[in-house]
Amino acid sequence: MKGRQEVRIAVLTREQIVPVGSPIFADDNRNLSDVTVTNFTDVSDLAAMRAAVAIKKQVHGTNINLYYLGKNIYTLRSIMAVGADETTMIKVDDDLDALTTAQIVTEALQNEKFNLILTGQYGAGGDGTGQAIANFIGLMLITAAVSIELSSKEGKCIAIRTLGRGRRQKVVFNLPALVMCDRTMDTVEYSSLPEIIQAAKLQIKEFKPMVKHYSSERIKLQLPTPRPKKIFTPDSNLSSSDRIKQILSGGISKRATDRLEGPPKEVAKQLLSLLKREGIL
Repeated sequence: MKGRQEVRIAVLTREQIVPVGSPIFADDNRNLSDVTVTNFTDVSDLAAMRAAVAIKKQVHGTNINLYYLGKNIYTLRSIMAVGADETTMIKVDDDLDALTTAQIVTEALQNEKFNLILTGQYGAGGDGTGQAIANFIGLMLITAAVSIELSSKEGKCIAIRTLGRGRRQKVVFNLPALVMCDRTMDTVEYSSLPEIIQAAKLQIKEFKPMVKHYSSERIKLQLPTPRPKKIFTPDSNLSSSDRIKQILSGGISKRATDRLEGPPKEVAKQLLSLLKREGIL
């Protein structure tokens, strides 16, 4: 689109670690050993990266800055091959809480002027991180986006959000904004060999955050310990048949109640006299 100002996009992705096979703990007995873990990127983060590339094809002069939260250079290179122009690695621990992660990302982005920030709904923006970043920077927040495109009007974006069960919502908003992409936005698309070679040549910047991670004891909700239930034991002085009846009834004796029997008219009379006797009528 001619006449449109340059769009600067920041894409936030995060390295995720999962155990493979039988987990083996490291020497500190806290983290998993590198021998039995693998690194991957959530599908929603990859969807955010491909959404940025789609906007770049739509608007000439778009610049994509990839911010990677993690330490694995090979996983980062695979994301860069999708179409990043610049890349910054933010080395963080995988056990950081959402608030500290959001503070670190805000610190990394505060000196940059981005029109649009894209991240994954369940990846780098998961667990409330995306909401916290939007709040710190002061951006419009769009969640669960399945598609995003720039409109013909200056500074406007159109996003389609998923509301679950096949329902969709169209949102028109102004830039700058932070958009969290849903996993359903992603399509299977592999990087070409020239793109992989170009990504291998790109220089990776490293950002060292000044935000300190303060350890604190969190209050966790814990289910109360169940109280042991008394087990009914039948009376050993009763006969076998009576003990079986007690077991089947759980030891609950029959309640002494007045039973109304007879034809309908007679039952109605008995009920009417009962209500009068109890003072209800």
